[in-house]
Amino acid sequence: GDYIDKAGPVVRVATDADISFSTDSDALPLAARHPRKVVELAGRYGVSSSIGRLQAALDKL
Repeated sequence: GDYIDKAGPVVRVATDADISFSTDSDALPLAARHPRKVVELAGRYGVSSSIGRLQAALDKL
């Protein structure tokens, strides 16, 4: 919809991409497979606060 139409001039969206899933479901995981590694990488790249907010939002699902 509307978001895609407005985003088009800024970011081209591939509508014909061949997508395959590595799991039986296309559902995104609600928690990291390797949480300690996420904490390490978040600290290294200065995104700990952002990762914390993301996980808090996922926890509410």
